[in-house]
Amino acid sequence: MSVKPKVLVIGYDPDTAYMFKQQGWDLATSKEEPDLVCFTGGEDVNPKLYNEEEHYSSYVNEERDALEQKVFEKYERYPKVGICRGGQLLNVLSGGEMWQNVNKHGLAGTHTMVDLITGEMIEVTSTHHQMMIPHKDCEVLAIAWEANKFEAGHPNTNRESPPHDTEVVWYRSTNSLCFQPHPEYDYAPEDCTNYFFGLIQTFWNLKGVTKKEVEAA
Repeated sequence: MSVKPKVLVIGYDPDTAYMFKQQGWDLATSKEEPDLVCFTGGEDVNPKLYNEEEHYSSYVNEERDALEQKVFEKYERYPKVGICRGGQLLNVLSGGEMWQNVNKHGLAGTHTMVDLITGEMIEVTSTHHQMMIPHKDCEVLAIAWEANKFEAGHPNTNRESPPHDTEVVWYRSTNSLCFQPHPEYDYAPEDCTNYFFGLIQTFWNLKGVTKKEVEAA
């Protein structure tokens, strides 16, 4: 019989859990060995983790940061994926930094990003006000051109604004996929969700198994 891959969803996020189940995955408990660990959306990542002062617009949850940092360390060698805040956390814990305030991503809606490998244009969701600054030892997979304001935690931070928004990043060193959009939203374009799970299959060969496939095995 075929066995469905198991995902451990970190943080209470029923939308993300439901998305994985709809895609043919099983949910793992903290006592099981997951095939994939998924870090979910929420508050801003604490700027202390990348040695920067807190911007006035930032809102952090130090308790959550500490807990999820321990999870990251526990599953150091496991496949890990992060959505929005989760992707930002994986970026920071992999050596990256953050723009603490950007514009044009805060309202519910969609925009277009481009896959840098295939050139494919993908319609995605976007509801965040921070943006990943990837470490040099990573691969940027997708970008967009939405924001035109990029603010650091301190006005004297010597950092040039980028020509684009960094949307999807892959860290081979920590086995981490950082995904800024929200494929789990009920209004997320199908292409966004398909792209998300396509990357998971590309990097880790993990694909959900449908009930029909299990019964036929």
